[in-house]
Amino acid sequence: MFGDNFGNPLLRDHFEEIIIPERVPFSPQTLGWAFLGVLLLSVLLWFVIDRCRTWKANRYRIVALKKLQTLQQALQIPEQKDSALILLGAFVKETALHAFGREKVASLTGDRWLSFLDQTYEGRGFSQGSGRLLMTLSYETPKHIQQVPESHIAEAIAVIQAWIRGHHVRV
Repeated sequence: MFGDNFGNPLLRDHFEEIIIPERVPFSPQTLGWAFLGVLLLSVLLWFVIDRCRTWKANRYRIVALKKLQTLQQALQIPEQKDSALILLGAFVKETALHAFGREKVASLTGDRWLSFLDQTYEGRGFSQGSGRLLMTLSYETPKHIQQVPESHIAEAIAVIQAWIRGHHVRV
């Protein structure tokens, strides 16, 4: 291919071919490596399945936070404020139904309902804080709802948002 004039002429007679060793295989050669590979794949599979179950179990939280954001936007529009405030209480109940089930949540009303919400996220924002606004919104007339100060509404929404993010579902 290169001809006789290629390379160093002094080495032509004494040149010996270099012996290249066989390629090192990348597959495991012993049973221990195969066992370790199976173990690592099993752990990875368990982790992925666990993450998928956690995501599926908490998917309602993402949906609830998006609905809460939609309600907040509706509260900014004067024509929709009354209906958005009334829907706020139903929205919290709907979220609790998804999280805890009908048998635990459906019969709760009044102070028992607010106490339940407090117990599930270990706070007092509903029974003793601005979350009491849910009771007012459930039973008042639209005329009284219009008189609720904006600061009380904002505080109640903050408590609801904290509850959505932090409540604990006991299995």
